[in-house]
Amino acid sequence: MDFIRKIFPIIILIELAAVLILQHLLADNYNALGVAKYMVNTSIFAVSLLIPKLSKDHKLLGRIFLFIWLADFFFVLLGTFPGFSPEHPISRFGGMLFFGLAYIGLMVFCAKGFKFDKKQLLVSSFVLVTILISGAICYENILPQKKPMFWIFFSFMFFMGSSSIGTAFRDYYIKEVRVLLSLAGLLFLLSEMGFGAGMFYPGLSRNDPWLGNEIWITYIPGWTLCLLALSREEMTIGRSIR
Repeated sequence: MDFIRKIFPIIILIELAAVLILQHLLADNYNALGVAKYMVNTSIFAVSLLIPKLSKDHKLLGRIFLFIWLADFFFVLLGTFPGFSPEHPISRFGGMLFFGLAYIGLMVFCAKGFKFDKKQLLVSSFVLVTILISGAICYENILPQKKPMFWIFFSFMFFMGSSSIGTAFRDYYIKEVRVLLSLAGLLFLLSEMGFGAGMFYPGLSRNDPWLGNEIWITYIPGWTLCLLALSREEMTIGRSIR
């Protein structure tokens, strides 16, 4: 596990830096850029397969990595195939389906030991204010036919953000795992705010270089933190591996 905890994050940072540069150099060549992006996600998923799943919690988090990998197949890689694009209906539907499954799984995973107290109220309030500010910027300019999906998307983001960031204040997982999941949740919230802007705000695209950089500089480190959490043999407090 030393490779995963010490070396692999450095490899991911190098891959991420390359993608951030390629976002600008290959702005007019999505096929090459899409393959480069998907390889980063594939490397994270491949390493997740190598980690022993020693408990039900490990197995759940492992399935979430599978869903994210499949979501990026539709959102990122499928757009490089002949006859497809990142905006193709199949690309969008498949991506949203598997992202939805991944974030539902993440909400369930992070909600272990949930209790609604003052700390959770502060976390939920922070997430709600962040979403409202981001949503207010987009809402007046959203096409009417996209508004139902807008509400579904931002509702997902609220529950995902509240659940994952609030993990820091629950006693189900050990401290290191709680911190990793909470930081990952914050990065996912920032990433999905950018993704939502690209999806709903007219004239913006998640593949615009500056917006793409914002999404990937938060999205990939977030899943790397989740991978580090998965690599812990004992993730929970006072619970034997089973």
